[in-house]
Amino acid sequence: MTACVGDCLREYFALRTEMASAVTAPGKPGERHTGLIHSILARTEQRLVATLDARTSELGHELRRLEIMLDRLVLAYLLHTPEVPRELQAGAWTSANRRYANYRKFVDEQLGQDDLDDEEDDDGAGDAAP
Repeated sequence: MTACVGDCLREYFALRTEMASAVTAPGKPGERHTGLIHSILARTEQRLVATLDARTSELGHELRRLEIMLDRLVLAYLLHTPEVPRELQAGAWTSANRRYANYRKFVDEQLGQDDLDDEEDDDGAGDAAP
């Protein structure tokens, strides 16, 4: 029993010293460190980089999908709407700016509502039966 306790204490103090060296060890930026804590941190960083790279790639593909969808929507709009005659363009611009401001206001309200819905779901309020 005493040998086991001694081994555990030696391991504990070795780990304690190693953890302290992670903070106090001199070195230059980019220089490779050795030791348990440094190895664990290096592996954690590698996993984080791999995860972030995969997520970045996924988001890039989704962004490209949205760009293509928007491009097709604009093409469909232009295909099915006539050009505004030159003499009516000033009024059309005024109307378009007003309608666009209303559209942006609606989008902002919807985003705000989505944020509120997300907060309610996080609080568990969305899980209750009606």
